[in-house]
Amino acid sequence: MLPESFVFLSTLIASLGSLHYMYLTIKGEVRPNRMTFFFWGLFPLIVFFAQQDKEVSGVVWITLSVGLLPFMILVASYLNPAAYWKIVKRDYVLAGIAILSMSLWYVTKEANLAILFALLADFFASLPTIVKSYRSPESEDWRPYAINAFGFFIGVLSIQHWVFADYSFVLYLFFVTSLIAAIIYYRQRINKGKEPNYK
Repeated sequence: MLPESFVFLSTLIASLGSLHYMYLTIKGEVRPNRMTFFFWGLFPLIVFFAQQDKEVSGVVWITLSVGLLPFMILVASYLNPAAYWKIVKRDYVLAGIAILSMSLWYVTKEANLAILFALLADFFASLPTIVKSYRSPESEDWRPYAINAFGFFIGVLSIQHWVFADYSFVLYLFFVTSLIAAIIYYRQRINKGKEPNYK
């Protein structure tokens, strides 16, 4: 276990991954779905406020950065003509889950419910990117996700109290960013030399 102060290093490294993705977005080298990044900002912010309610340790700074940076990428995406809004039925379900998680938190006074629902919703919001990473790996870049995953791994090692509110979200973030990075890297190697598929 690392000292709790390492969460600041974790936050910095994970933020560098997101800032690199924002740079690639502005350059037009990746094609972010704006709806996905909206939800990637919304659900971590729900978790952040729920963690505040549970008096979580330093990992809240990781959660806060994960909530704010997607909105920065969302704004940056308007400089990228290849970025797009793609609203599907799932997005309405995700919005409903966000409202439900907040409502349950308000009614039951149990912040862990908000964290659980926000975590599940964040994963469902990640599915389009996971699928796109497999089908159209040329539209993504594995490096920002790998940097994020490394940062989140340090965050996992910095957890001082292994209770749900402390470990759940940063552990989930490590898992999902590692998965996306691995899929993109593997599929790009497989598809090297082939025509890009942006469907």
